[in-house]
Amino acid sequence: LTMYLRSYVARAVLDTRRSRLLVTGCGFFGEPLQKDQEIALMALRPGPEISNYFIYFRTRGTPIDPSTWIWYRLPRYTETDGGGRKPG
Repeated sequence: LTMYLRSYVARAVLDTRRSRLLVTGCGFFGEPLQKDQEIALMALRPGPEISNYFIYFRTRGTPIDPSTWIWYRLPRYTETDGGGRKPG
């Protein structure tokens, strides 16, 4: 359960100078975690999945590494006809 909740991205920052992605996950009640996770851009698996509400991405690694099994979920900002934000 904890690994699943950390896969929901509260904030993602692209650091092009150091070729990494800084990801802040969510805790049990949806609050952002205190510590950022650093992911090297070369460690990201190519071909993210994009849906109406989320962008899903994974990291590369061996099949026996459980951290590569779980997709990260980054919420997408989409505008509705009323100019507000869609739920999600």
